[in-house]
Amino acid sequence: MTKALDEVGVTTYHARPKGELKSKLASRIRELARDPSSLTMSAYTELFLYIARDTQMIDTVIRPSLDMADVVVADRYLYSPLVLSRARDGVAPEDIDNAISVAARGLWPDLVIYCDVDINTSYVRKKMDKIESPREPDDFGRKGLRGLGLRVAMRNQYLKLAKANPKSWFVVDNAKGSVAHNTDLIVKRILEHLGRPAPKPDSKTPQANVQLSLTSRASDNDASIRRSFYDYVRSLADIGNSRLAAYHSRSFDSEEAWELRERLLPLAPELVIYGISPLSSNKSIDMRWQMIDEMPERVARSLGGYWADEHEEAWAIREHVADKAPLDVALTLGTLDTERAWEDARATRRGSPGGPCSPRSSGSIRKEPGTCARVSAKRTNGFGDS
Repeated sequence: MTKALDEVGVTTYHARPKGELKSKLASRIRELARDPSSLTMSAYTELFLYIARDTQMIDTVIRPSLDMADVVVADRYLYSPLVLSRARDGVAPEDIDNAISVAARGLWPDLVIYCDVDINTSYVRKKMDKIESPREPDDFGRKGLRGLGLRVAMRNQYLKLAKANPKSWFVVDNAKGSVAHNTDLIVKRILEHLGRPAPKPDSKTPQANVQLSLTSRASDNDASIRRSFYDYVRSLADIGNSRLAAYHSRSFDSEEAWELRERLLPLAPELVIYGISPLSSNKSIDMRWQMIDEMPERVARSLGGYWADEHEEAWAIREHVADKAPLDVALTLGTLDTERAWEDARATRRGSPGGPCSPRSSGSIRKEPGTCARVSAKRTNGFGDS
């Protein structure tokens, strides 16, 4: 969005580029507020911590930048603690409003862009994010402990605010619309607010919203349902949603799925490789060899299925990447108790055989001298899925 505005001569300043707060103190407060170990944090404490984060951003980043650009992008602003507290329902409404008012001190956005997405799509996107950028097991926030119910309640609160403030809130469908299409809509709305002419629409920008309905009908058969599904996934790819198209193609070994993978591999390689983890076909093996030097860790983790226990090509791939991705190779061995697996484990681990970091010792392997990385003995595909 900011890039598109810059291209039409509108200067911008982003207070939270790529999700990173520009105030270090605000970032530290945020980490404290989202710390999942703070199980006893009261609703009022949570409200004031999030407000403290936002007031620090307002005073040291947002207010000083108002004279530096035509458009200042705050990203969430005080609406986050407002909506979270209302959704959690642990603070009196009048207390929420009073606290937020004090923090804002009259500074409210001229225009609020709300990118709405249904809860199921949001869940899938978070799943894809974790596949592409794996996190440590303890890297999650307090809100995640409350399940999908809190997300539903927060979405309802945002939509309620948008309905109550139609002149200053602009809602875009972030589930069905393409990123390019929604960016065009947002830029056009901002330019309207600034009283500037909107650029001519780009004919190459994907405009279509895609939907899938597989509701069973008496006339439906497997072939028609299959055709509808792949038409939908191709439509996702056509509008630029490569990640979701790759994710929906996972685990399938059909010609249609492979056609999509070849198309999507340069655009979403992590998700494509993740999607072939259960597959042992010649095409899946060929794709692993194709990507083995570019992403050895990902390829190694795609060998975590039971099919790979005695598969000659799977072992050849393990041996090829053992030096580059020893931990990832060891992760795919799981509870496999064969001589070949033990030979591979001995080659990839550090420390004495049968020592405290050997695979037989509670599924642990040695990551660096003197340290052990705990690895679940439960069989996984290497990406954390059972």
